[in-house]
Amino acid sequence: INTAIDQFNLRAAIINYLKGDRKTVNNVRDLYEKIILKLDNEEVPVCESDDEYYFTLGQIVSYLLSQSNSSKRKMSEINSVIGCVNNDFLQNSVMAIFKKYNHAIYANNKVFKKMYSMIIAYNPSSNKVDREMLCAGYLFSNILFIKKEVEVKNEEDVINE
Repeated sequence: INTAIDQFNLRAAIINYLKGDRKTVNNVRDLYEKIILKLDNEEVPVCESDDEYYFTLGQIVSYLLSQSNSSKRKMSEINSVIGCVNNDFLQNSVMAIFKKYNHAIYANNKVFKKMYSMIIAYNPSSNKVDREMLCAGYLFSNILFIKKEVEVKNEEDVINE
């Protein structure tokens, strides 16, 4: 997956150089940090842009697919999502993945609930799927694993003391 992230970053850098496209690596990183801040807040988070919507959707899909018990996961798992031609099909595809893996997600996972509610409540300005931002969200470090990593470190500290 690190190779895919590197390839995405290289693609974004080349597009930015050739076209001056706004979706640079720094913009995606800023979006990532903005979503983290929203999720840490007690208020109900909402998507404020199509980029934020598709990035969050990519994060959700990545998290859901990570719930698979398969030991040999492939990048092709996302094909059913990035192949969607419009937002209605995309939402249906994500719902199908959610139904497949929701048994592995705890009902008290507040961060997941907040993220999922963000994507359900938002209507993109265009019905055309932004595959680039969707893939960026899928490939970036997953926000839903941040808290787990902190908790694991704290548990290790207690064990080591």
